[in-house]
Amino acid sequence: MYKKGFSLLELVLSISIFAIGSIAAGNLLIDANTATRIDLDKTEAVQIAREGIEAVTSIRDSGFENLIISGPHGLTSGGGGYGWVFSASTSDTVDTRFSRSITITLNPASSFTSTSTATVVSTVSWTNARSVTDFVSLTTILTNWRLPGV
Repeated sequence: MYKKGFSLLELVLSISIFAIGSIAAGNLLIDANTATRIDLDKTEAVQIAREGIEAVTSIRDSGFENLIISGPHGLTSGGGGYGWVFSASTSDTVDTRFSRSITITLNPASSFTSTSTATVVSTVSWTNARSVTDFVSLTTILTNWRLPGV
C-alpha cells in the first residue's frame, strides 16, 4: 500500500512555484513604484514649466520691452521676493532636481508694430527614477497687449 503524504519532489516543486510567483509579484511592485515616481516627477515638471510661462507673462505685463532679449534665460524672484526677473544664467534650478530654461523668440514684425509678439518656450529637464534624462516643454505666444490694434 501507498503511504499518504508529500514526496520530496512535490515539495521542491511547490516551493519553486511559490518562489517564482513571489519574485514576480515583488518585481511588479517595484516597477509600479518606479512608474509612479516617474509620473509624479513629470507632473511636478509640468507645474514648474507652467510656473515659468506665468513668470514670463508677469515680466511681460511690467513692460513688453523686458522680453526684447531673445534666447535662453533662467528665472529668479525679483527684489524682496516680489515678482520675477530673468537671471544671468541660461537656466535655473528648482527643487535641486529640476532645471528650467526659458527661451524667448521675437516673432517677425507685423505691418503695424515693430514687435508685437514673442514665442516663449519653458523647458524643464530632470533625471528620472530610471536614471534617464527626461524633459517637458510648454509653449505660448505673448502679445504686446499695450499696443493699439493688438
